[in-house]
Amino acid sequence: SGFGKRVLASQADVSKRARKGTSLIDVSPDDLLFAGMVTNAYDVVIVDEAGKITSVNTEDILMSRLVKSKGKPCDVPDNAIYAVKHITEV
Repeated sequence: SGFGKRVLASQADVSKRARKGTSLIDVSPDDLLFAGMVTNAYDVVIVDEAGKITSVNTEDILMSRLVKSKGKPCDVPDNAIYAVKHITEV
């Protein structure tokens, strides 16, 4: 399984990096599957190499403190190839 991280934007201190933004996760770009801002919960749909689809709701990703880390274990397949934001209008 992969890792997920959810951080409150209010915890970000932009002045520590000379106003260049903030660093939330310590991971190489090749290992990053999805990143997005969440104002209302939504599903992230993950597709693996075999075409199997897995869905993870943003509310199911555990909150983390704002530190450089890879996050906490999350229900993401090891062989995932891409992920997309999926919003269902009701």
